[in-house]
Amino acid sequence: MQYKTRANRIFHFVNIFILAVVSLLCVLPFINLLAISFSDSAAVAAGAVGFTPVDFTLSAYEYALKGANLYGHFSFPLSVCSLVWGSI
Repeated sequence: MQYKTRANRIFHFVNIFILAVVSLLCVLPFINLLAISFSDSAAVAAGAVGFTPVDFTLSAYEYALKGANLYGHFSFPLSVCSLVWGSI
């Protein structure tokens, strides 16, 4: 696509810049949440975690899955039924 006028080029540049900033603002919290989930709890409590994990550990996932009966509760079959029904 060719931009014919200077104003049109400026508009497209500003538009792309604003969309990129908004996209980053939407994605960065999820990256931070992922880094927190892989970090040690002491580092999280100290506020030392940014966008990369500090003292990498899987203890949060071990705690969440320890002794959990994922298939016996009502939510798992409901999720599977919703997935199948939504795919049809």
